Amino acid sequence: MTKQERRIHMNKMKCPCCGKRAFDISRLPKEHIEIELKCPNCHKFIKVPCVADSRLGNSKEKNNYYSKAI
Repeated sequence: MTKQERRIHMNKMKCPCCGKRAFDISRLPKEHIEIELKCPNCHKFIKVPCVADSRLGNSKEKNNYYSKAI
């Protein structure tokens, strides 16, 4: 197994309030899972669903349908 094959691709999930990186997840689950945490950048409590629309780097709107601040 090469070094490239051992590397795990991490999905960077963004904060719905500030749009910056909130956390990483190794793979997006098939079930609907919502992570609740305090953003390390804007310090607000947020809920981020683990779906492709919540990934950092998507060219969607800043406040998309799936993400919401508490």
